[in-house]
Amino acid sequence: MLKVIFVDDEPIIREGLREVIDWNEYGFEVIGTAENGQKGLDMIRLHQPDLAFVDIKMPKLNGIDMAGLAKKNGYRTKFVILSGYSQFSYAQKAIQLGMESYLLKPIDEEELIPLVEEIAQKCKEERVWSLRKRKYERYEIEDAWKKLFVTKRISSKLEELYRNVPFQIVSVKDFKNRDREQLRSMLQHYFSIETQYIWFEEHMYVIIQEDVNEYKWGRIAAEEQLQVLALDETIKLDQAVNYYERIKKLHRITFHYGNKMVLTPKDIVAKEYTELNEDFVEKIINCLQFQDDERLDDYFLKYETYCKRNHFSKERTKADMIDMLKSIYIALKSEHSEIQLPNNEEVFPLIYGSSHLQEMLERVRDHLLQLSQEVNIFINPEDLTERMIDYTKHYYYKELSLKTMAELFNYNPSYLGKKFKKETGEYFHHFLDDVRIEKAKELLLEKQWKVYEISEKIGYSNHDYFYKKFKKQTGMSPREYQKSVKKGGISNGQINK
Repeated sequence: MLKVIFVDDEPIIREGLREVIDWNEYGFEVIGTAENGQKGLDMIRLHQPDLAFVDIKMPKLNGIDMAGLAKKNGYRTKFVILSGYSQFSYAQKAIQLGMESYLLKPIDEEELIPLVEEIAQKCKEERVWSLRKRKYERYEIEDAWKKLFVTKRISSKLEELYRNVPFQIVSVKDFKNRDREQLRSMLQHYFSIETQYIWFEEHMYVIIQEDVNEYKWGRIAAEEQLQVLALDETIKLDQAVNYYERIKKLHRITFHYGNKMVLTPKDIVAKEYTELNEDFVEKIINCLQFQDDERLDDYFLKYETYCKRNHFSKERTKADMIDMLKSIYIALKSEHSEIQLPNNEEVFPLIYGSSHLQEMLERVRDHLLQLSQEVNIFINPEDLTERMIDYTKHYYYKELSLKTMAELFNYNPSYLGKKFKKETGEYFHHFLDDVRIEKAKELLLEKQWKVYEISEKIGYSNHDYFYKKFKKQTGMSPREYQKSVKKGGISNGQINK
């Protein structure tokens, strides 16, 4: 709908123009009236109407001067001059200023209608032409930016537009999968008309001639379900290539920060090519065999940090996870030949169907926990004692008893106790104390822990009980043991007589 205003110092003329024809029928919306040229000019600044009917003589600012100022300030409003009497000199000046026409009062409906139809048609044609022109200019500017990113050479077009003009480069990833025009249209609500939107190498880059801080980007990202890669500072044209390269680095790590709305260079952890421990897979397998969810979560957190520190690509990260799963499967199969392990068709969707690192790790974790339950179904009764010993050596710090072992391995506590005593020659709780006291000796040698801290670290919440157990097994208190080691009275944990 086109917009029209009426500016005249006579109320009857203003209201008469509003009612003389059905403006909507001719494609116009009446957005207001003004009683003098100054107010009329303010209305043009505010609403930028397509058409204005203005009286030739008004207080403060006459119609011709008002139209001249509007044209001078770049407004594209079309003007029709109104006058109560015919004056050729005014009409001539109006035509020289590029006004559409000159109407005499009272307004003749038969004269007004064809004029309104003609102006409406002209406005629509100009809008189409302006749209095409803007589209062409947009493509021209977009092409200039792409060439800059590739060749690192600044074109005359960019030099003309951005010389001494600070701007920001950001990139936007859309979680709602809108098409390019939908995404552009949505962002246009937030930024000025000078903002450029460039699609390059499957990413949208936004060139903004204003300083938008991380907080505002966070609000936009949350409202519109976006992930924004921003540098949080304005730059000049000769810095553009360098900043584009920095944003490319951010693109490479988006897989690792799937839920983070705004990514900036500070999210890139200092590059350290760390390696996972060689026994990482072995530790994962132990978690599965002993159904240790808590420690499994810790290992996956370490794996996430490992990926982020090394800035691995999405492809590398997923390939590594496939290799790790294969190693786990091979190890499990060697110990439990009867277990049915998943094939590639089942595993690949877990990995390659994930949109970001956290999602992938959650999927794999759930998959491994399910596998853990299946592994424990196939425990051979002949291996039970060995499994109890292994578990105790790994998890001595937990609250262990025959009851917890029975729950873990799905056997009766009494049966496990008798079986353990028969095959090892000692009761399970004595074996547990032995393991814990040996660990306490190791910690005492480190000389960095208080006695009560060691007690808690090895699974004794009652410090007095730990003290008694330690003295019973070693013949001395923890502190005496530590001092004896310091004096050289103990070697390899034994008292030198």
